[in-house]
Amino acid sequence: MKGLKICLIAFSLILIAPPLKSVPAYPFPETILQPDGTEITIILKGDEFHHYHTSEDGFLLVKDKDGIFNYARKGIGGEIIDTHVKARNAQLRTLEERAFLKTLEVNPDFSAINLQKRAAKAPAIIKETSEIQSYPKTGSPKSLVILVNFADIPFVIPNPKTAFTAKLNEEGYSENGATGSARDYFRDNSFGTFTPQFDVYGPYTLPENASFYGENDSDGLDKNPIQMIVDACSLAHSSGVDFSLYDTDNNGIVDNVFIYFAGHNEAEHAPKNRIWPHRWAIYSNERYGNGNYSGTDASITFNGKRVFDYACTSELRGKEGENMAGIGTFVHEFGHVLGLADMYPTNGATHFTLSNWNIMDGGAYLNLGRTPPAYNSFERFQLGFMTPTLLTGLPQNNILDTLTTSNQAFLISPSDYHNLNGDSPSPTEFFLLENRQKAGWDSYLPGHGMLIYRINYNQSDWDLNSPNNNFEKMGVDIM
Repeated sequence: MKGLKICLIAFSLILIAPPLKSVPAYPFPETILQPDGTEITIILKGDEFHHYHTSEDGFLLVKDKDGIFNYARKGIGGEIIDTHVKARNAQLRTLEERAFLKTLEVNPDFSAINLQKRAAKAPAIIKETSEIQSYPKTGSPKSLVILVNFADIPFVIPNPKTAFTAKLNEEGYSENGATGSARDYFRDNSFGTFTPQFDVYGPYTLPENASFYGENDSDGLDKNPIQMIVDACSLAHSSGVDFSLYDTDNNGIVDNVFIYFAGHNEAEHAPKNRIWPHRWAIYSNERYGNGNYSGTDASITFNGKRVFDYACTSELRGKEGENMAGIGTFVHEFGHVLGLADMYPTNGATHFTLSNWNIMDGGAYLNLGRTPPAYNSFERFQLGFMTPTLLTGLPQNNILDTLTTSNQAFLISPSDYHNLNGDSPSPTEFFLLENRQKAGWDSYLPGHGMLIYRINYNQSDWDLNSPNNNFEKMGVDIM
């Protein structure tokens, strides 16, 4: 594919890509069967902090005690109130139902309630980022991956340790229509400078049923995911896993533990008593006073190394069936381990963000999670995988080759100066230009051509995982 020719004098006339909407839950409509035999198409929105369903045209839905999706209202405090009117697809609604829907809000804004829920977790984020050292972004660091059965749900993928070792590490991995392994993804996007080794152990059987760990509390959050991590690590250590191998900087803290749990996950329409994939940290009451784990530090310390940073996702994709999950969610969550922030509005707002163009947004689900999109130019810049070319001076013609094959992007700074430090950019406001074509990891992008990003870097927004929460001044915006 020939490169794109760019004339800076025509910069303001470049075709601008339309804004795109994203949600961290499975972003595509899902048709389900109601208990009375009728079908309805629903969309799951939100993330592990706050999630809900809507119709295709944006009306809030709630499932009643009989398992029927009804229309709902958003209460003053953000609660979801059942109207007891059964939901139908738009083309099947009666005149009376259409009249009723005029009294309901379309695409309700839950950003305020989402922020309240996140506020309780904010101290953990601050403590985590100040204590944990950055995961290595070069070389071939070892990373610990543990497979776990629930007491009532075992792995169904045959030979799971072998299967997941291949999915995460095998060069040219292509099972189930995959574009590559997780290691392939990181190798390709770093142009060979980062080739992590994922050591897979298990599966071990947890002492509790799936619902014990994943059942939602009154706020819709999983009740005991931390205990799942603790139980998994304890079982792995008892079986002989040496946790000291996974502290590359020797600071006494395991760099990361990644858990694959049996069955499906809540983010892809599985039951509410399943765990929502996420990345977080274990901070004990003993150490922090008001933590998320009531046990002692000793109970999360193995081979002299304390378990702190963790991430998790499910064995299977979708809400049912026995289809092995692709690497999309794994790569998304491991992106957090590397230091990347979510690109969707984590406050629950509904404005358009990077959507399926970006792995840290909705792109984790492309090709059923088997072909996550390549890192964009800003992510490569931030991780140290690429240094963009600063364009300065008089207007000139420049050839911009495809990002995934050239690892090339252009940077434009209003001042004609930039320190070209992706980890601490100065000035903090600038533009990045990249050429994306539908091949390799980008085969399932929603389009192709040149993308222009406006970057507004604020370190505190990245620390709090909120760079795109303010639609008036997003941290990373496609123009």
